[in-house]
Amino acid sequence: MEGAKGQGVCDLVGALLAVPADVGRFDRDGVMAEGAVEAAHGALVGVGAQDLLGEEAAMTTLEPRATPGMSYLAEGDMEWEAQTPASRRKILRLEEDLYVAIVQWDAGFELPGVDEHGGEEIVYVLDGTFTDQYRSSGPGTVIRGEAGSSHRPGTPDGVTFMVVRSLAPGERDRIAGH
Repeated sequence: MEGAKGQGVCDLVGALLAVPADVGRFDRDGVMAEGAVEAAHGALVGVGAQDLLGEEAAMTTLEPRATPGMSYLAEGDMEWEAQTPASRRKILRLEEDLYVAIVQWDAGFELPGVDEHGGEEIVYVLDGTFTDQYRSSGPGTVIRGEAGSSHRPGTPDGVTFMVVRSLAPGERDRIAGH
């Protein structure tokens, strides 16, 4: 799953939307249906810049170009922000109604309370095992929580995941943590 770590939110969302209509994206529990995970994963790692932009337009992060309205930052250049001694995150975007981050929890971490979703939350497991009271999920799993849903997540062996969350009014301050 190493190739997906550098992909952006737009690529993840695009990959999820690219799943053929005849493959149900989510089951009734809000988890990616069988076949949809493989299709999204294939779209994430199987399409390179050259496929999308053509041979001449493809570039690496080492080739600076003027890109109006675009910004590029290597994940490795971002500092981890400690949330607790066993959890950290890299906030990619935080607005009044949107939170996007890469989150990492050490082995044995469990959220100290129930995580109540004011808005929709999508978690994409990059590495390790993400657990809650409902199931264990490994790399490549997409977990969708509807607004109003809740769970108590943790990890037995450590986990790195990307989270995209629609925030309800007033929820930003709690998520921001400072």
